[in-house]
This record gives sequence, C-alpha cells and structure tokens, in this order.
Amino acid sequence: MAKALLSFLGTNKYIKCNYRYHDTVIYGVHYVQEAIAKIFCNEWSQGDSIIIFVTKEAEEENWEIGKDPENGEIEGLKSVLKKFADNKKIEVRHVPIPGGQNDSEIWGIFDAVINSVEKGSEIIVDVTHAFRAIPMLAVVMINYLHMVKNVTFNGLYYGAVESLGKIEDIKKMPVSERTAPIIDLSSFIYLLQFSNAVNNFMQYGDAEEIHTFTLNAVTPVLRETSGQHDISRRIRRVADDLRKMTQNFAYCRGKDIIKFNYARLYSEIKELKESFGQDQQLLPLKPLQPLLDNILKKIEIFKDYGKEENAVKGILAAQWCLEHNLIQQSITILQESIITLICMRHNLKYSKKDDRELIASAFYKVIDQKNPKTKKDGRKEKSEEGKIQALLVDQMIHSLGKTYHKLSQLRNDINHANFREDEKEPEDIYNEIIEIHKKVMDEVNRTLRLRS
Repeated sequence: MAKALLSFLGTNKYIKCNYRYHDTVIYGVHYVQEAIAKIFCNEWSQGDSIIIFVTKEAEEENWEIGKDPENGEIEGLKSVLKKFADNKKIEVRHVPIPGGQNDSEIWGIFDAVINSVEKGSEIIVDVTHAFRAIPMLAVVMINYLHMVKNVTFNGLYYGAVESLGKIEDIKKMPVSERTAPIIDLSSFIYLLQFSNAVNNFMQYGDAEEIHTFTLNAVTPVLRETSGQHDISRRIRRVADDLRKMTQNFAYCRGKDIIKFNYARLYSEIKELKESFGQDQQLLPLKPLQPLLDNILKKIEIFKDYGKEENAVKGILAAQWCLEHNLIQQSITILQESIITLICMRHNLKYSKKDDRELIASAFYKVIDQKNPKTKKDGRKEKSEEGKIQALLVDQMIHSLGKTYHKLSQLRNDINHANFREDEKEPEDIYNEIIEIHKKVMDEVNRTLRLRS
C-alpha cells in the first residue's frame, strides 16, 4: 500500500530550529516538512511519496531557494527533501494550488489535493504552514478521501514554532534551545471517524464501522500501545462484542442471540466510558464518552440479560431489527423466538427440528389448520397428536396462534419476493409487524408476571 505525506508550503522566511515529537528530536532544520519526514517517513521506500502543495508565491519564495531571517538565502524545500528521499527512492513532487482567496480557489485547492492521492493509499498530513481555511479543509478532505478513495489516515500534525515566541525572540536563543513541539491533531480526525461509526450504529444497527475503527487502532492510545494497554484491549473486546451482536441480528443467528451475554457488554461499555476520565493519558479519548452513552442507550433493552439462555432475548432482538429497518430479519427472528419460548416452557429441545415442528403444529391446530411442514405419514401424525394435545393446555399457544400464522404469511410474502397472489405493500407489512410485535411483547410480559 503506497504511503504519502501531504504538506503545504508557505511564503514566510523560516528560521532554523529543532522539532520534538515525543522522545524524538530533529535538530537544526528550517522546514518542518524535513522534521516530519525524518520522524514519520524514515522507513518508507519506492512507491511512497512526499507531496508539497504550493501557491505561486510559495514556490517562488521557498521551493527552489528559501530565505532565513538570520542568514538570508538558504536551500529550498525541494533540495532538502530530495536529500532525504532519493536514497530511499521516495518520490518528491510539488503540486500547484491557487491562493484560496475565494470560493472558486478553495475548491481548486480541494481538487488539487484529492486528485494527487492514489486510491487505497495511507496518508499523513502536515498543516503547519497551511493558510486561511486549509486546516479546516484538511479535516473534510481526509474524511472525503477515506470515503471515495478508501484512503487510510495515519496522522495530522502541526509544528508549533510560534510556541517559542516571536521571530525576534527566537533569534536571541541559541539554536540548541529552539525546540518546538510537533502537535498530534489526529485525535480530532479519529473523533470524527468514531462519530460517523457510532451514527451508523445508531441509525442502522450496524457495528461494522466501530469494529473497523478499533481494528485499525486509529486512536492515539491504541496506536501508541500497539494493543498492549489494558484500555485498548477493552475497547477491542467491546467492539468485537458489538459486532458479534449486530451480526447475530443481521444474519438471524437465533441460537447465538439467546446465548449472548448482553449484560456483560453493557457493563463493559459503562466501565470503559468511566475510565476515560480517570487517566491523564486517556484525555484524547474523553470526547468519546458521550458517544459511548449513546451506545449504552441503544442496547439498554438488553442490559438485564446475561449468559443464561433466554428466548426473550430473541423477541427483543426482533424489536431491534424492526427499529433499524431490518424487516425480514425481524419477522424471522420473532417467529422463531416464539417457538423457542414455548420449547423452553415445556422443557423441549429448542435446537431439535422435530420439537420445533411439533410446536408449529400446535399453533396451526389452534386456528384449525394443518402444519404445511408436517410430513404425510399417518403413523407419525397419530403419535404426535397426543404431544400436541398436551401442548394445547398452554394458554400462550392459544393467545399467539393467530399471531404465529400472520408471521408465517408475512415471512412467505417477503421470502417469495412479492411473487404471490396475496402480496402486501411495504407499508402494510411494516404496520402489521409493529402490531404483531406489540401483541407478542404484551403476551410475554403478561405470562412473566403470572409466573413471578
């Protein structure tokens, strides 16, 4: 995967100083791009590139030849970068951009940056000498590149030379004392990405983006600790469980749904949220707290259900699917969860096909119809009849008989893709399934109250 450093060249006279990033210091450089390249691009090779965006004025002032406020004429950024890049076979190129004086020129900058980045590449962005609206624009461009070109973001940096004071003050310092920090602004991009991932989860019930976010270790804590920090392990575990939960719903994994430990997931998210405010090193993660609150609210209906197998989990999962427009999954999970619930009430094996068909036959018996899945074997039918009669003493089977039949009709309508004589309109299916869900939940709650 190709890597690229994107940076902007200004028109100022650049004074010689040092740049520090964590424990690494690059001494005696005029251009922050040289320091950033030596820190972040040192292991790069052929196929990777350093791309400098220059206005006409910046090209004239600092690309071929630069100016130092202390010593006058110095090497331009072009030759400085080539000294670093040539033996590594890293490409160095400059891309002309307009000055950004109006809307049209700002869009010109946007196009120049977007068109310079290859699909599927990894990028680092330096905004130290970006002018006017470019720093804000960089945030938008990073997100846009990720969406349209599948670009991976690896860092956003700013060399804060102004932290040393005014140029006149810096001139008075020995070069050895002119050490400016390189500030990592990546957290704000990660916050935007995580916000988008959480929004996707809230709107569509899909945790895939949250899982991908943590898998790629795109937060300072995860990246710096390479997954060894306790917090990073917990974040990964939460992301894995969220993904597993939503995959179970999307793929109608009924047995997994009723076995899943929702209470543990809820508790882990809550503890994770609280831990962000307790450790000074985790301050970049603190803005994630409200986003985790949103996730907690979303899964709150499951928080009382631990590792014990419980068919009610399936009924709640069906409700979740309906809320996230997973209509086919909602119908399938709800109908199968009703059968599982009856199995558990009568100590039958919910994973055994014959037992599930027996309960389906009991439901059809309630409405005076024959189970279409029952085999035409007279002896088998006769032996099962007694078992069915024993089930019919359960009032829940009677109260949900018509409901079960309606679910079968809706399920067939969708599974046959509208190629039936009695097909329904989408809004009719939606309204009917809402009504069915309410009836099932009311009956489940009534039965649970009677048993308690």
